Amino acid sequence: MVWYKKSFLEKGGYLKTNYNLKKEVLENGCCKSLKKLSLSKWKISQLESEYNFILNGINAFGEKAFSYTELKAVGEKLEKSRYFYNLALKELSIYSDSYIKEAEKVNYATYKRNTRLQQKALDIIKSNSAIFLTLTFNDVVFSKMSKETRRKNITRFLKNTCKCYIANIDYGSKNDREHYHALVIPEGDIIDNKKYKKMFYDSAINFERIVISNKKNHDIESTSKKVSKYVSKLTNHAIKETTQGCRIIYSKN
Repeated sequence: MVWYKKSFLEKGGYLKTNYNLKKEVLENGCCKSLKKLSLSKWKISQLESEYNFILNGINAFGEKAFSYTELKAVGEKLEKSRYFYNLALKELSIYSDSYIKEAEKVNYATYKRNTRLQQKALDIIKSNSAIFLTLTFNDVVFSKMSKETRRKNITRFLKNTCKCYIANIDYGSKNDREHYHALVIPEGDIIDNKKYKKMFYDSAINFERIVISNKKNHDIESTSKKVSKYVSKLTNHAIKETTQGCRIIYSKN
């Protein structure tokens, strides 16, 4: 992968020869604009089809089929999507073609990783032994362990107590307090919360067993989609936190 010292940002200047900083600019800048461009393009295509369908209906049958109010509402959405599409194009104009190509590779790699993680979540759930964990820290942990140490210890705990796991950092919506969520298959019937309490100074660990009904297949799919969607949300959060070393944690098996 080719990395450039010269920045293509609007303000100019130079990037430090630091991999994480370059990756931050690439993922949070160019990649974000590419995603906005792709999403806007898709929305424009959908809205244009809807707009033409309503317009043709009005031309053929008058307002008995559709009203001009409905047409106007879709038209406004279409203009908004075009605005965001042009804005994304403008944002991308500050990057070179080579930089954009590298960003496209990052976006594709991210998509593939998300797909693999969602499939892993699905496999864990279908085992009918899945448990959803919320791993919290008390004030003692925050005073005695750094963020990096907390993460390493979370990984060690999951590796020692679970056959399979997916986990990631999260922050409380009210007070921004750090905690972790994990979807796991435990080594035994339950998670050994005594090990967690011993490792993290008696911090709380909450778990919810995910029970799948064997009566109907759609029960499995319904539950899987709900949890996979949440895992996907955590995965996206992990991508935003990449520069802080907060990639999603998962077992290799």
